[in-house]
Amino acid sequence: MVGSIITFIIPTILQFYVQLRNKNVDEALETLPQFVTCAACIIKLLSLHFNRENFRKVFLTVESDWQNQLASKELDILEEITGKGSTIAYRYRGILLTFFVSFVAIPLVNPMLDIVLPLNKTRSREEIFSLYYYVNNDEYFYAIYLHSAWCAIIAILSIVAVDSLNMIITHHASAMFAICGSMIDKATECNDVATVGRGPMDDGLEKIRECVAAHNKAIQFFDFLDATNRMNFLLQVGFNMIGISVSAFQAVRHLDDMKRAVRYALFFGGQKFHLYFLSLPGQILSDYSAEVLDHIYNSKWYQTSAKMQRMMNIMQLRASKPCQLTAGGLYEMNIENFGAAFKTCMSYFTMLLSMKD
Repeated sequence: MVGSIITFIIPTILQFYVQLRNKNVDEALETLPQFVTCAACIIKLLSLHFNRENFRKVFLTVESDWQNQLASKELDILEEITGKGSTIAYRYRGILLTFFVSFVAIPLVNPMLDIVLPLNKTRSREEIFSLYYYVNNDEYFYAIYLHSAWCAIIAILSIVAVDSLNMIITHHASAMFAICGSMIDKATECNDVATVGRGPMDDGLEKIRECVAAHNKAIQFFDFLDATNRMNFLLQVGFNMIGISVSAFQAVRHLDDMKRAVRYALFFGGQKFHLYFLSLPGQILSDYSAEVLDHIYNSKWYQTSAKMQRMMNIMQLRASKPCQLTAGGLYEMNIENFGAAFKTCMSYFTMLLSMKD
């Protein structure tokens, strides 16, 4: 898959070089969105490859969590939240693939019209991407189209597969925090938690210990996810912001050519949606981890023994700092920062327009 994408990057770089040599900066900029998309795709694939042992540990942890919850009443919580993650991932795949099919189909409109509604002359043919193969692109239109479409299919399937996996794993981590909150509610509602003098085997005390252990395990799982994806997220966010800015610029620049403008608008929409989907799992995980603090506050902690209250206080101190996925430790993956990043992209977009003027 990486090899297929590299065969696409080579003519992209050649096109960029040729246009710069011809001092055609606008045409050279057209190659940037497709280049950064391919770069982001390769980053996703290589991240999985180089962290395969880490992901194997993640999968084993997920399997263990499911096995442990089979005999627990919290299984419904795990099924509900991970089910939401699967639903979001399904919709993400559907929307991104819709953008992709529309984008790839536009260059075929004129060849199809030549067959259905022929004119005295052949309609102009447009390529999917701006590429340079050292051949006559019109003469080898279908060969170039098939190669471009194949590489685009590989890239889009890689993106949706890795992102869907990340969404489901993040929802699993969120479910573990939700289960911890449910355990806190049940532990403080136990009839035995207010009983003092029963010794260390007090039922309520044992339940609180289980809550602390579950919370600590959820935090360790989060730390593992954050450490594995930090550099991956940083590069993807950076490339995405470049692609969004340049795609918006190209869409506006080609408003006189509606087909090209729509094609770049679709590319812009897909990259914006991709950046949103990168930020969404971090927001969900942060929300669920913060809810542990709400469960502690709203529980019947005042009915518990002093020893149990001290244990809950430790959980409270850690839960007061929500677990937040980051991009290289510089950018927190949440919806608020997605809005700030998109606003920055629009600033770069207006800068490019002013430079063009």
